Amino acid sequence: MMTSGGLSKLAAALQTAVIKAKKGRAAVRGIVSGDSVQVGNRYYAKRLATDLSTRDGDVVWVQITDDDSTAVIVGA
Repeated sequence: MMTSGGLSKLAAALQTAVIKAKKGRAAVRGIVSGDSVQVGNRYYAKRLATDLSTRDGDVVWVQITDDDSTAVIVGA
């Protein structure tokens, strides 16, 4: 069961994804590595937007935040 806090985080992440898609920034594939996600040769702090469990080595779809500091996991 998703809590109201989890639901609001999911809604915010989806809203961000829609805005970025309109700007031409699509989700990209990354690989989970501890508390980070590797996209290409860069590492980003990770934040989950969906209710899923990830492990090191999992391939995920992420949206990079506008300030390029965080990868928001939007799918796996």
